[in-house]
Amino acid sequence: MDFVFLLLGIICLHKNKQAWSFTIFIGLLTSYYQMGSNLSDFIVPHNVSDTGLLLMLYMLFYGYSRKVIYSYPVLKQLFWSIFCFSVFLTIAVLYDYAGGMDAISIIQSTRHWLLLLLAVPLLRYYPVGAFEKTIRYMLYVSLFATVLILLDHYAGTRLLDHGGGIFISNRGLIFQRGAIPTTYCVFYILLLLTGYFKDIRKSWSYLFVGILLLSILTSMIRSMLFSVVLGIVIVLHASGKLRLSSLGQVLIGLFLFGGVVLSDSGLKERILNGINEVNTLSLSSSSVKKEKGNMTFRLDLLEERFNYVSKRWDRSLFGIGSVKENDFPTTFKIGLYNGYRTTQLDTGDIAWALFILRLGILGTCLFLIFWGKMTLLFQRCPSALGLGGWVYLVVSFLIAFCGTTVSQGGFWFFMVMLLCVCYHSDGEETCDKEKDENLY
Repeated sequence: MDFVFLLLGIICLHKNKQAWSFTIFIGLLTSYYQMGSNLSDFIVPHNVSDTGLLLMLYMLFYGYSRKVIYSYPVLKQLFWSIFCFSVFLTIAVLYDYAGGMDAISIIQSTRHWLLLLLAVPLLRYYPVGAFEKTIRYMLYVSLFATVLILLDHYAGTRLLDHGGGIFISNRGLIFQRGAIPTTYCVFYILLLLTGYFKDIRKSWSYLFVGILLLSILTSMIRSMLFSVVLGIVIVLHASGKLRLSSLGQVLIGLFLFGGVVLSDSGLKERILNGINEVNTLSLSSSSVKKEKGNMTFRLDLLEERFNYVSKRWDRSLFGIGSVKENDFPTTFKIGLYNGYRTTQLDTGDIAWALFILRLGILGTCLFLIFWGKMTLLFQRCPSALGLGGWVYLVVSFLIAFCGTTVSQGGFWFFMVMLLCVCYHSDGEETCDKEKDENLY
């Protein structure tokens, strides 16, 4: 299936439908916007995201062959942070190889960072209009995927390959959880509230926000729910919508939101459990059998990985390298059971553990500098997209405690693309470019 989309993306590129190519490209990176699996057995077993990387390389060489370069001055402000991180990755890879790690394992472990490192040269070959259209197309795809997720949860149609599993409360009650929300669900909730889409009526925007927010509620991911609520408050405050005159609307919204939460017994149990965890939060010891959503479990997992990395200078600098899950000895006691032992490396619980393990303390600090630079650039941009991007990066810092999306290079490719739209110029080229009315 992914090769069909690869071919479709290439065809769209040659038909001057560049926005569709970017939409397909990002869809491949995100396992079809969270609607499918990242594993494919077509021809040979591989990851769907690798097919997205192939499409990216094709788009890069295609753009180079057109001899047209668009000017995005904001990319120059990202140069040093990306350059320092790329130098670190290069040194870490060489150190890993010198230590006896095979080249295949190194490539498999670090290839996703190419999506960030190649973002700057790739984006300069395409007009800002293509990126603007891509943002819109991705909204519609995300809404479509969210509707499927909700149907899967409420109607039991099982249209998706994966569900959200079950939640067992402290009282022993069992609740069915919805699938994980689409990759950019939180982003589009925030962006819709900024008023970025001028041609979408306010009533439709609120409806779309409600649909996207409902998928978070059904998933019962508390960290994501609390983060998106915080993000909504920040967006409404920064955009001047939290005024005294609108207090009534805010109270009505809070009342409706509270009603939805209280009407869902499973979600209510999750939130009550979360409140109890906050009251009793301790980093002393944690059972390996604790529930995946338990915040104490996640923090203990992070602490255990950090202590392991910090015991040696080379691990503190470069992390554990490119060693695979199956080749890593059983060292950690805290984690989810994968069938024969506690998962050591490939945890899907918390991105910070992956950063510390794979990049080390030094690499994580360098990456946080890049993250901070991105956040600052979004904050300085006086536009609705700038506000949405800034708040999204802030709440993503919190969401990183319940998922690993931010640890993937594809996430940051999308953010760099958004930054180009925020600060886009009229598009100065090194040579005459073809008319771009149909480029997207």
